Amino acid sequence: MTMSNIAVATLGEEQLAKTHYKPNTFMLTRGRRSARVVHAAVAGLCCLALQACASVEVGRANLLARSNSKGVAALDAAAGGVVQSVRAQRANQGISDALLDIPASTPPSEYQELISHLESRRRVSDQLSTTYAAFASLADYDAAAEFNASATSLYDSIDAFGAQVSNSVKVERSLITSGGGELLSWGQARRLKAANKALLVSLKSYSRLLDNDSQAYISIGQSAVRAHFAVVRLLWKAGDLDASSLIGQLEPEEGFSLTKQGRSYTQADPTTDRLVRAVLTSRESSALAAVEDADSTRRKIVTQLIQSHEDFAAGRALDLAEMIQLAQHLAFISQTAHDAGKAK
Repeated sequence: MTMSNIAVATLGEEQLAKTHYKPNTFMLTRGRRSARVVHAAVAGLCCLALQACASVEVGRANLLARSNSKGVAALDAAAGGVVQSVRAQRANQGISDALLDIPASTPPSEYQELISHLESRRRVSDQLSTTYAAFASLADYDAAAEFNASATSLYDSIDAFGAQVSNSVKVERSLITSGGGELLSWGQARRLKAANKALLVSLKSYSRLLDNDSQAYISIGQSAVRAHFAVVRLLWKAGDLDASSLIGQLEPEEGFSLTKQGRSYTQADPTTDRLVRAVLTSRESSALAAVEDADSTRRKIVTQLIQSHEDFAAGRALDLAEMIQLAQHLAFISQTAHDAGKAK
């Protein structure tokens, strides 16, 4: 290359530098815009995915709340029925003592202790109903404060019940917090998981207390049954009862019917006496067995409640059919015990 050519080339480079050459700004700007569009699209898809997941969690929580509320309602009704039975036991015992002309066999203070024990247990099931209603509200419209208030009352009621039970357990506590600046549905799903944990820890404590209290609870219920049938037998023996209504309910073998409609059946007739005593023995046996069955079913319901919350936490499918069956069975047992305890 000649000197003149070198000079021209150098001049060309200097001139090019003076023009402040830049790459194609249009292409760069277009590339940045495309990247921003892609980022926004990805963020939107992520947001939609989170909202979809949150919607699934809310739907599962609604299903869980509705199903478990049925089990808790059965627990609450059964607990109230036992309280009524023990109150009736006190009246029956008073009648028996009067008929036998003996001093009160059970001091009033002892009955009061029994009632206090049963009422503390009933308050737990009652508060569980309230807390599940709050859980449903949390799923419906994100009512965090409402749930926390109910959960705190639930923990307090379990503590109070524990004070009545030997080998009591310490109740763990877990509440939910409100999230600021979160996507509403996603924050709601997070709080539902926290609420699920709060219910789970309370139910585990309650389950241990029910196991520890099982024998005492069965004893209380069966004592009420025995007191009821004791007074019926005393009244029957004294000739103060007419068994015509009871015998009228018996279904004779096919092809037979009662020959004397409207007659009185009393203890004075040996055949009637044997029949009534057999019926009372059968009914008492059924009622005693129902007390044990009811206690077992109550504990199974609480175990199933725990399982459902563990399934919810793990994202597993919710098998709620068992809960409904247990609730129906407990209602049936309670009615059976009630019917067996009637002096018909």
